[in-house]
Amino acid sequence: MNLLDNLGKRVADTYKTAAKASSDILEETKLRISIINDQNKMEELYEKLGEKVFSLYEKGESLGEDFDTECSEIQSIKQNVTSMKTKIKELRHLKICPQCQLEIELMYQFCPSCGIKQEMPIETESPLIICQQCKNELSEEYEFCP
Repeated sequence: MNLLDNLGKRVADTYKTAAKASSDILEETKLRISIINDQNKMEELYEKLGEKVFSLYEKGESLGEDFDTECSEIQSIKQNVTSMKTKIKELRHLKICPQCQLEIELMYQFCPSCGIKQEMPIETESPLIICQQCKNELSEEYEFCP
């Protein structure tokens, strides 16, 4: 019976070791998830703090040389992004309504959302393309006279 008692004790010890390891793994996983959640919250707070500091800079307050340099760089990047977004809208023949901020077709005279009259783009005349042989006016997209 000693053999069965030893075997039973070994199984019980193995179970306890496995249960402890499993418990430790579970606890570690919970801690890692908590760390990730806290780090995400911290990142959100950093972002809010940075936006508040930048807001003060935009209002004309000096925040010290280090902050002013970084804020100036952010402002430059912000202007560049705005310029690129405007170019994308132009390529897509879109504009933003100044009243309600809705993205609308460039040629709309009135906003379909708020009804405000829109500033119309200045039309630039494209140069006429004339076929050298038949003297007919050609469309810009033609590479050859039809």
